[in-house]
Amino acid sequence: MSRVYRLYHGLFYATLAVCLLTLLVGDRSWMAGVVAFVHQPPTAQVKEVLGLLLPVLLGAWVLCWAWPVYHNVLWHQHRLNALLALTSLIGSLWLADAYMGVAKPRHRRPDLVYDAWQAMRATDPRATVYNLFATLHQPDGASLVLLGGIPDSRTLLCNENGFWVDYQSDRYGFRNPDTVWDQPTADVLLVGDSFTHGMCYNEPATLAGRLRQHGHKVINMGYSGHGPLKELASLKEFYEVGRAGTVVWLYYEGNDLANLYDDYPDERALLSDLKTEWHTPELHRYLTPEYRQHYFDRIRRFGPELEVVREHAFEHLARRKTEFKQRHPEDPTAALSLLNIRVAIKHAFNRPSKAYRPLPQKTRTRLLKRFGQVLAEARGQAEAHGSRMVFVYIPGQPTFERRGPYPLYEQVLAEARQAGLPVVDLYAELSSRMNPLGYYTRHLNTQGYRLAADLIHQATMTTAANQPGRPNE
Repeated sequence: MSRVYRLYHGLFYATLAVCLLTLLVGDRSWMAGVVAFVHQPPTAQVKEVLGLLLPVLLGAWVLCWAWPVYHNVLWHQHRLNALLALTSLIGSLWLADAYMGVAKPRHRRPDLVYDAWQAMRATDPRATVYNLFATLHQPDGASLVLLGGIPDSRTLLCNENGFWVDYQSDRYGFRNPDTVWDQPTADVLLVGDSFTHGMCYNEPATLAGRLRQHGHKVINMGYSGHGPLKELASLKEFYEVGRAGTVVWLYYEGNDLANLYDDYPDERALLSDLKTEWHTPELHRYLTPEYRQHYFDRIRRFGPELEVVREHAFEHLARRKTEFKQRHPEDPTAALSLLNIRVAIKHAFNRPSKAYRPLPQKTRTRLLKRFGQVLAEARGQAEAHGSRMVFVYIPGQPTFERRGPYPLYEQVLAEARQAGLPVVDLYAELSSRMNPLGYYTRHLNTQGYRLAADLIHQATMTTAANQPGRPNE
């Protein structure tokens, strides 16, 4: 066996060993991708399999063609051996770069969101997108803060797993079968943000869908972007039209009080849903026990105003697509520059710190105090209307890439317990498992939602047994 041949073997096995060590010793976040693939729709699975197999098949074809030539003619011609190795390496890099360009996440690219929405509008002119945060105004001066989406509309939600998710909103703009409002008496009322909204899966793989599989009648008022005051608003408005045996309040640590994953230069730049909502007068008024917008009675009277919001959203997304295309012009030669590989290497050597961002004690105390006020008002409203209330703590995926729990973890649970709420601690549950990252894509994946639904189901059964005589039992 020639020296060059032994060198090839050595390099191959060394590369294989490095790959295996990286997978076994690293954070094993690759398992999340495996879990996500298993639960994709068949069309998305076929697309991903083809994306993986195409480079392999092309590489195999090149080897099948090159090996006889190499073995029979060029065995002793080391210069040509080196040329063959170099050519194979460059070809492999180009194939890998092409695959990375196809496989990289695109759910936030405004051009792709716009194109998906435009395709929906071609068959349904009333199709819309989620996250239309707005205050509706009528000529007589009446206003209404939107707590959900546009009623009775096909709504484009997201694409985090290789397929677009959309749903038909109910008569009030939330993600429910419309029939739940025929008799709005639920076993479980859900309030929360994007995790509660169901990002990024079709039914029944969402949290609400999993709870329905447990036999609960669920009304879901969760909506992406909601913080504590909007969740309180949703809860209080619901009681004007319905009743629930158990209110499930889903808290997400990554932005409800403070986003400590991302850099921010000073306190003014702190990303906090509660901070933003606290300074919105229409939402701050919900801390007054008697205050309501009479949302469910009024939302359907704002038809023309909702159409304006829909069109403004479409125009805004069209502008964002144009701006994105201007910043990222199409370049046919980009593949030759191995841009995707170079960006991946750059990110690998410039990863953000695994430490959490500091939160000044004064800000921490103020946010926790305000959050305690919100929980106290929410529990008071639930009890006044004959409901139990359960608090669910949802950790963020980046938490499991860092050392230790989120900085506000203990204090938030303390506020919930001080308000007298039973707690479902998803952070503690996931921390006890071998691979917590395997329960996430960006939000929870199907395994994560199933686990959360199982824990919530157990908690609702326990609280029902401890507090008999409530509705819907």
